[in-house]
Amino acid sequence: MSKITTNTNNESREWKPWEKNLFRFFFIFLVIQIIPIDWKFYKELFSINWLHLHFHDLFKLTKYQPQFFLTIKLLNGVLEVLQTG
Repeated sequence: MSKITTNTNNESREWKPWEKNLFRFFFIFLVIQIIPIDWKFYKELFSINWLHLHFHDLFKLTKYQPQFFLTIKLLNGVLEVLQTG
């Protein structure tokens, strides 16, 4: 049977360079995913009357989806380019 050993002393282990770089990459990646970078989100956020808060205001913020690209629709043979947002 194999014997399992554990490190029982409380030594702090240094991070390897590849571990530091991997952590930095994923930290920046997650921050970019979490913080909204679309200015329209902040426009909605600061337009809310926080003294008379309504459920609809919070719902608009939680369902917000940034739209950075143009939407191209074909309607009755006529090409329309609509900027979303």
